[in-house]
Amino acid sequence: MDFHYCEEIVEKWLNIGHFIDSQKNYISTRLREIVDDFFEVVKNSQNLGFTCFSLFVPFIDSIIQVGCSPANIEVTLREIRTKYPLSVHLSEMTIVRMNTLHYITEKLAKELSMKLQENASSGITNKGKELENLLARYKLLKAYLKKLEHPQLMV
Repeated sequence: MDFHYCEEIVEKWLNIGHFIDSQKNYISTRLREIVDDFFEVVKNSQNLGFTCFSLFVPFIDSIIQVGCSPANIEVTLREIRTKYPLSVHLSEMTIVRMNTLHYITEKLAKELSMKLQENASSGITNKGKELENLLARYKLLKAYLKKLEHPQLMV
């Protein structure tokens, strides 16, 4: 499954895009904390497999559980089973989690990029390095998620 399905999964089937938008500040703050933990684990680990992804599971599950109805979760799992060929190594729920995390990370990365452009246009540089660092971490996280989709790429 490719991440270009993440909008369909999150917005159409789970129907939690509006919830994510309404909780953006909390989600952004919490994701930054988890990303910091993630990079600490990655820095000290030889294995970049699903162990590192497990740091995000409680966070993503809480977003799905609070923002989504059980019926929408069932619809999502059914749609994934019927419309997209499943990978041998990923369960439907893992695909939902990975796509939800990718969706959130992509939205926040776009927002950071826009903020950096606005700051540069306005001559604001005091927050630039911090935002650039966070944006770089989000991009690395997205690359990691892509590798999880294809474990033969994991090194």
